[in-house]
Amino acid sequence: MVAEFNNQQTEVKRARYRLILVRGSDLRWLNRDHIQEVKIGLASQHKWIPVQNLPFSEVVLYAYAADRTPFPTYVCLPSGLYKARTGHVVADRSGAGNPALARHLLL
Repeated sequence: MVAEFNNQQTEVKRARYRLILVRGSDLRWLNRDHIQEVKIGLASQHKWIPVQNLPFSEVVLYAYAADRTPFPTYVCLPSGLYKARTGHVVADRSGAGNPALARHLLL
């Protein structure tokens, strides 16, 4: 279980997430804003980027999907955790964002 705080209300929502793999080409914001970071992470074998032993040229990344959907909710990059749809930062390594959520989700 992961606690996510709703900014509009004072209640706490709970959801389950599972670790999945996503294709980098499915994330438009990734190619626009973070492709260099992914390339550096691949070269340094960063723990948040899976080993890329694929027979085709595609970048595969770790992501989290909510329990009842096949679509990713969050994507893990070396700099932190990002929303899969928009690329907005959820929490980064400096502690900005929502550290409570990142503590539960990041590897």
